[in-house]
Amino acid sequence: MNAAKKIRLARILPHSGRGLVVPIDHGLTLGPIAGVESVRRIARFIQNPAIDAVIAHKGMISRLGSQGLLAGRGVILHVNGMSSLAEEPDEKELLTSVSAALRLGADAVSLQLNFNGRNDARNLRRLGRVVDEADALGLPVLTMLYDKTEVEDMDRRVRRQRQLLRATIELGT
Repeated sequence: MNAAKKIRLARILPHSGRGLVVPIDHGLTLGPIAGVESVRRIARFIQNPAIDAVIAHKGMISRLGSQGLLAGRGVILHVNGMSSLAEEPDEKELLTSVSAALRLGADAVSLQLNFNGRNDARNLRRLGRVVDEADALGLPVLTMLYDKTEVEDMDRRVRRQRQLLRATIELGT
């Protein structure tokens, strides 16, 4: 791991590799959610000293950052998403870039991958591209991994989840 990535990870996980990371990226998917429906409401809790980092989309990072609400916090830009109003809400699309994360002052990027058995190759390609871009700029990558397949056999489900997890590790997340 290069020095830039180590420095950024230390801002996100300042307590010997541990930290409290609060996701506030759900508004894009679900709309206004109680408690995070406005910058004013987010400001009420975001400055709690127990919070080490936040995960948000670019508009929210810009708004919170311009008001000084992210000072002393790790910042993780969530680069993909999809509205729950969409025909296929689990098919997350890239909505911004790794270079945008740097412009916003982010310490890392995150992306959500919902595997359904039909989109596995597409998700792995996307992850590979994001990791390559992030690595070139010294940014860590967080992957939110969901297996959305219908598997009734618990052993098969666990094997599939372990393989997907290993794939994300192999690709650098």
